Amino acid sequence: SAVGGITIAMHPILARYAENHKQQFDDSRNWGRWTNMTLRGKEKIVIIAAYGPKGHSSGTDTTDNLMWAFQTSQMGTVPQAERQKNARYQFMCDLGECIKKAKMAGYSIVLTGDMNVAINKNSHESAFWRDTMSTYDMRNVMADIWPTLGGIHTFPTNKTWIDHIWVDTDTMKRGAIKKVGIDNGRADYTSDHLMI
Repeated sequence: SAVGGITIAMHPILARYAENHKQQFDDSRNWGRWTNMTLRGKEKIVIIAAYGPKGHSSGTDTTDNLMWAFQTSQMGTVPQAERQKNARYQFMCDLGECIKKAKMAGYSIVLTGDMNVAINKNSHESAFWRDTMSTYDMRNVMADIWPTLGGIHTFPTNKTWIDHIWVDTDTMKRGAIKKVGIDNGRADYTSDHLMI
């Protein structure tokens, strides 16, 4: 069976600026929810690629269910003061703390991934995500580039927007991000979607 994962692919011209101590912004709980790459040139930049847990109640033995089951089983190891109500909320809180740590270390931040939080929906979970991003002064790049384009979504069939690309406000204001998008599997790879 196929097993999912998260990675960052970088063009060699940019990769020469990569630093060797990326673990400082890796998933603090070692649950494999995100990875990162730090770059140093005139500025310090961290690119964080994340995959948020996707819970199911169907009981089928899919990769998504195994990930949800693993993270749910680990919730008991989280100190009570930090513990959230489920694995998805834990992901959002822990990722927020990672962003805070990177900002305090002076890094510009690019956050991308399949967050499995439909930010275009009117739900408590979506509001929690938007509040977390607002708290850390992060901007939704696609919404900023196309402010009048309604209906941005990852998959046309269900109209949910679960793939996100965020940057800190200062980076966005400098115009550092020129183009973004979601590729739905028309290239030479087996994923059904990824950010570019």
